[in-house]
Amino acid sequence: ENAVRDGRATVIATDFDGTLCVSDYPDILASNEKVLEAVRMMQKMGYEFILWTCRECEDLDDAVAWLEERGIRMETINDNAPSIKALFGGYNSRKINADEYWDDKAVRVTTKESCMNEEIMYHIRMRKGQVGRYVFLPGDPGRVEKIAKYLDDPVEMAYNREYRTMTGTLDGVPVSVTSTGIGGPSLAIAVEELRALGADTFIRIGTCGGMNTKVLAGDVVVATGAIRSEGTSREYMPLEFPAVADFYVSNALAQAASELGCRYHVGVVQGKDSFYGQHEPERMPVRHQLLDNWQAWLEGGCLASEMESPALFIISSVLHARAGSVNLCLGNQERRKLGHADPEIEDYDLAIKTGILAVRKLIAADQR
Repeated sequence: ENAVRDGRATVIATDFDGTLCVSDYPDILASNEKVLEAVRMMQKMGYEFILWTCRECEDLDDAVAWLEERGIRMETINDNAPSIKALFGGYNSRKINADEYWDDKAVRVTTKESCMNEEIMYHIRMRKGQVGRYVFLPGDPGRVEKIAKYLDDPVEMAYNREYRTMTGTLDGVPVSVTSTGIGGPSLAIAVEELRALGADTFIRIGTCGGMNTKVLAGDVVVATGAIRSEGTSREYMPLEFPAVADFYVSNALAQAASELGCRYHVGVVQGKDSFYGQHEPERMPVRHQLLDNWQAWLEGGCLASEMESPALFIISSVLHARAGSVNLCLGNQERRKLGHADPEIEDYDLAIKTGILAVRKLIAADQR
């Protein structure tokens, strides 16, 4: 959303040698690929770039050709952008006017106010402009790249603790993927900080364990609501407040699963804080409570068990954001108890494709 300022494109003036490339002037030795990826992605988002360099004549021609070979064409070269000239009534200042200046030798001078406006989030280590409106939330940092490969020109923005983020575009719109770690507490931090940076649509793409015996390993489960048997959501709302997904996000996920032709289920999942409390309740001092509650969830038709959806739904409600959750069923312990077939399946790609198609539907609907 920072690609537009005051009704015009945000303009960035970037140096060449040492910034876009590694050089032994005038020889170009290598690409600064992360910066080039950022330029390509941001140009698709609507940013305008000025090549701002001391190169001239043949050396400048070489730099321009080198960039074009890598899919980058600058708005202007050592000249103000047309939008900037228009802003000043056609006057073309000798100094290059831009909203940002990229240079490997730059020293950033800031005021207290500007520091606050461009605050880096403490845990996810990002600032505004690095995150899309739509964000996929896997738990495992290792799955971020698996999701991001479905985006155009994904770039890693940050990786701190369990929080890894890549941002690219989907149908020309910025979309991000941020890992949240395991459970509600770490997910809460990610959602809070992502929301502060402008994200407003969150889709968890995760895994779950089947509870209802009709849920087979390899099935996709779209959660429309979640049992709040975890602790994080209680720090936000009383237990009487339901943990429910956004209707339109859930509907997009269900439609996507149907169109992809996969086996899928739509309904309530259980959220928990203790993985082993679910899988080995008999050895816990509170075994009777765990077992009784589990039986109640089964009789109530709960589809599956996981660890993030209740917190995601409640926090999104409080922060006035949209949220949904799609999970791949890895296995079903209730089927195993009955002696039914229960192969372990970890083909995460089906849940990813469901999420990607759902966001495409949301983007199209939001643009109408």
